[in-house]
Amino acid sequence: EECLRVILMCVSALVEANGVYLEPVLQAIAEQLPPLWERAGDSVPIHSCLLSVLTHLIMKMGYSTVENSHVQAVLFPLLDYCTDINVVNRAETLLEDGLRLWLVTLLSSRVATMGSKLTSMLPRLEMILRS
Repeated sequence: EECLRVILMCVSALVEANGVYLEPVLQAIAEQLPPLWERAGDSVPIHSCLLSVLTHLIMKMGYSTVENSHVQAVLFPLLDYCTDINVVNRAETLLEDGLRLWLVTLLSSRVATMGSKLTSMLPRLEMILRS
């Protein structure tokens, strides 16, 4: 688990440093995200690193990342997982990072292509606001 965490931290730093220059390898990075999500299980450190990778990918590369099917395969389950305040300790460990990723996703999305997926998450935001 520690090795995977360090690898994800390196990928996150690489994305943050190189941004749009990584466009040619976005697909290769994105294809690795779903298996990593599955492999992570309930590991908070791995989920935190995946949040960081996704946040940096979306911040640096915009809507092309959000609209990538491999990214979406991890993005929405991870957002759902991180913002589920009904799970004990989840709010303290991943909520802030999850909300940051959600914000970056909203700012980087096109309504025409991502509107329904993002709108379907609004009830979760209401739950968070009421807690």
